[in-house]
Amino acid sequence: MKKLAYSTLHGYGGDRIFAGPAAPGFGGAHLADGLLRDAFAARGVECHTPDMLPPGEFDGFFFRDMPRRDDPFFRYAIDAGKPMFLHVWENPFIHRPNADHARFRDFARVFSLFDDDVRLRGCVKLNYALPLAPPPADGGIPFGRRKLACMVSSLVKKNRPGCCSFMRLGTIRFYERFHPEDFDLWGANWGKGSPALLHRPAAFAALQALGIGRLLPRERHPCWRGECADKAAAAGACRFAYCYENSVKLPGYVTEKLFDAISAGAVPVYMAHPSDAAALPQGCFVDRAAFRDDAELHRFLASMPRERWEEYREEGRRFMASDAARRFSFKAYVDTLVSGIAPVLAGAGAA
Repeated sequence: MKKLAYSTLHGYGGDRIFAGPAAPGFGGAHLADGLLRDAFAARGVECHTPDMLPPGEFDGFFFRDMPRRDDPFFRYAIDAGKPMFLHVWENPFIHRPNADHARFRDFARVFSLFDDDVRLRGCVKLNYALPLAPPPADGGIPFGRRKLACMVSSLVKKNRPGCCSFMRLGTIRFYERFHPEDFDLWGANWGKGSPALLHRPAAFAALQALGIGRLLPRERHPCWRGECADKAAAAGACRFAYCYENSVKLPGYVTEKLFDAISAGAVPVYMAHPSDAAALPQGCFVDRAAFRDDAELHRFLASMPRERWEEYREEGRRFMASDAARRFSFKAYVDTLVSGIAPVLAGAGAA
């Protein structure tokens, strides 16, 4: 058996990352990691986190997101001269080393969520890994008993230029000022409020760089309901769920947000890169980019009759069962990685 070191930025040592849904806080690609380990084993490859074996016993090295240049395990892997593989998963506006494209040449193969990496840099396209759970068969809470809208999102502290935290904040503040009865905010880090100027990313980043961002006053959010132990229950209690990707500047950056809303039985209000929004079935979500501002969008949502809302939901149900959605399945994710890595490891040292 070949042995592959499976390294992530967030640790999960002791092979815990392969526990999947049983491990608290796991989501996205993490949910598929147990299936991925089993599929590699079927191809003669053992997967372990780096702490499980002496480094010299590994035949290859897999990194989810670009490690720092001075990372000791990455330096060891470089010096070992064995095949290395990279999965570019996190938004490069958040994890900046993922934008260091010159370092891609250190790896035998690079898998990326982002279309520009595929088109311009020869990377292999790798979509998010999602369970694609169908919406509630019974329709969930009736239309008339649902609150109008919600947003399930952590407060992103790194509101850098290129990110969309300021757009989320704009929507949150609109509802809190004009229609608090229509809106629930769920997610981590909101309890102490958000820093003033967070809605202006360039100014906020400049103050952070000067070391004075922490001195800004914090603005409380009266629509915040808690950290949200059950995203499906929170979204399923509303007609619409606001789903803004962390950036609209990155083609191919489609994550779990729209899918989670559809699975919960809500209609997504979605914002993503224009090419991604255009590639998804238009009838299964409300496109935020089609509206001038939050007020115009609110009027549209509040006036939507039940029959039209049900049409959106039916289109979402069809999408989740389609080949277009299966591009984001656990199976597609696992098949792409195993077929791209196992043959390289099999050939390494064969001579």
